[in-house]
Amino acid sequence: MVVVGVGHYDFKLFRKWYFQSVSVSGPTVVKLYQWAATRRDIFSQQFCEIFSHLHTRATPHSWEETRNILNRVMPEWKSHLIVDLDDDDDDDGN
Repeated sequence: MVVVGVGHYDFKLFRKWYFQSVSVSGPTVVKLYQWAATRRDIFSQQFCEIFSHLHTRATPHSWEETRNILNRVMPEWKSHLIVDLDDDDDDDGN
């Protein structure tokens, strides 16, 4: 990333502001930047290092919490699924 006419200190502040802006921009934007951070063949190493923190700073939550959120905001979400997510089978495909 090249910022013309900006000193090192200002650039560090800009990077911090930019990262924080992306971090609070919603799950779709965060997911896009998480993906971009893995593409060192497309983006600079510095960009990838900065936004790789979106992977490590993600707050995990349980499937139960996800299901509760989906039930609250989109009650018909299960009708859009191809696979039954409530299956008690193991993940080994049996």
